[in-house]
Amino acid sequence: KELTLKVQLAGWEQPDSLIVYTDQISFWNEHNPYKKMTRKQGAIYEVTVPAAEVKEGVFRYNIVAFNKGKRQTFPGGMEGTPLDWDYIGDQYWETRVVNPSAEISLVMPSVSSQWNGVEQYTVPQEGGACFLRKYIRDEVAGRESKLQQVQYLCVQLKGKVNGVEAGFITSDGFTYKAKGNTSQEGILRLPLSALQQTATTLLPHAYPVFLDKQFKPTTNIPFEVQKIESLEVSHLTENLVLEKAWIE
Repeated sequence: KELTLKVQLAGWEQPDSLIVYTDQISFWNEHNPYKKMTRKQGAIYEVTVPAAEVKEGVFRYNIVAFNKGKRQTFPGGMEGTPLDWDYIGDQYWETRVVNPSAEISLVMPSVSSQWNGVEQYTVPQEGGACFLRKYIRDEVAGRESKLQQVQYLCVQLKGKVNGVEAGFITSDGFTYKAKGNTSQEGILRLPLSALQQTATTLLPHAYPVFLDKQFKPTTNIPFEVQKIESLEVSHLTENLVLEKAWIE
C-alpha cells in the first residue's frame, strides 16, 4: 500500500522546495532516489510514496528544505543535506509500516519501561495498588479497519499474576476493564466484550489532596474500541511489570 507523508511548515516564508530522502541514501551511492513534496494549501505539503518502495517495518526519512540557495535537513534543522560528504546528522522521522491484518501492538518489549512509554503509579490508599498506563492513540492511528475486527486485549506481565485488571481509558475519559489471571507465561487474554465500565482513577492524584481520587460515572456508556486512548493495567501489588501488550 502506498504511503502519504504530510507536513505543516512553521516560519515566515515558504521554501523553494521540500525533498524527501529515506535512510537508504548515501554519499557513496551512484543513484539516490528522492521525492518532491507538493504544496496543497497554506503551509501543508505532502507526497505519496509508491507501494513498491514501502516495506513492512519502519519507514525512516528526512525532509530537506531548499530556500534561496540554502539547504536545511529536518528533523534537527541541520545545515546541508544527507548527501553531503561532511553531513553528520543522524536523526530521522519514522513511520511504522505493518500488514493490515497484523495484530495492533500497544507495548513493545523493551529493556526499560522508560523506553516503552509505560507510566507506573502506586496508590497507597488503594491498599498498595499498582497502576500501569500508556497513551496508545499513536499506536492505533491508521489502523481503523483492523480496530473493527479485533476481539481480544492481550497483556504479558513478568511472571504469573492472579487477579489482574486490564482495559482502556477512552477519549471521553471513561474506563473499561476486566479481571483475569495470567498464564504461566504471564499472558492475560481478555475478550473486549468482557470489558465493563468502571471508575476512572485520577493519576497522578489531583491537588489539593482532599479532592476525589476517582471519577465515578453516573451513566452507563457502551464501550467503543474506536475511542481507546490509554491502556491501563492494575493489581494489588507494587511489583507489576508490563512486558508487552497488543489487541487481536
